[in-house]
Amino acid sequence: MVPAISLPRSPLQKPERCPHCNSTRVAPKGKRTKKLEHILLYRCGACGRNFTPGPRAFRNKTYPIQEISAN
Repeated sequence: MVPAISLPRSPLQKPERCPHCNSTRVAPKGKRTKKLEHILLYRCGACGRNFTPGPRAFRNKTYPIQEISAN
């Protein structure tokens, strides 16, 4: 059995608004595991869409934001 590795959380803050409909009804939905960190997922209560916080250039990337922006 392989021991569980604790991955760090992403440094991104909770979003104030939905990036799709601009609603403030945002709630945590779970997390997504990337290679080197966990990203928190959020769900909009108004439009029902799931999203990750942060700039569009950093969303849906495999590596942590610090490694992407350092290059």
